Amino acid sequence: MRFAGQTAPVAGASPGIAAATATLLAKAAPRVVAAQRSPAGFKDIACDLSDPDAPAQVVAAAKDKAGLHGLNCAVAVDQGTAGVRCTAAAPGWIDMLLNDDFAASMPDHAGFRGRIGGLRPLRRTGKPFDVAQLIAWLGLAVAAWITGQAWTIDGGRMPQSSLP
Repeated sequence: MRFAGQTAPVAGASPGIAAATATLLAKAAPRVVAAQRSPAGFKDIACDLSDPDAPAQVVAAAKDKAGLHGLNCAVAVDQGTAGVRCTAAAPGWIDMLLNDDFAASMPDHAGFRGRIGGLRPLRRTGKPFDVAQLIAWLGLAVAAWITGQAWTIDGGRMPQSSLP
């Protein structure tokens, strides 16, 4: 995997997906630019749905994600003539600090983690490196015709959930 003459920007190089991506790309790209966000910058959207304000929290989180998908498409369209490609990874459950803390808050956290993995056809949860490999591949010349797309990487959970 080589990125000749390219700079690989990585947003959110804190532990987890972005750190795995920055580490992988640092081996292949001549220049990696990484930015880190503080843990306080993350939003916890777990909520009690019996709370009357809970639906608004879920809607706000969904709007944030929709906004990112919209930005991805807008950059791809607006900057495509300049040779800029923009793609996004949309991961499912990934074993990282944010999810570890949530799983640890469950009464039977080991059982909870097993059930989360069991929801996927691949029968496991994702690792940060799984997503990092997709992100790195999307930056390669073999993916030069791909732009404006969000790639779901969830061990097959989304296709499975649409089956009867």
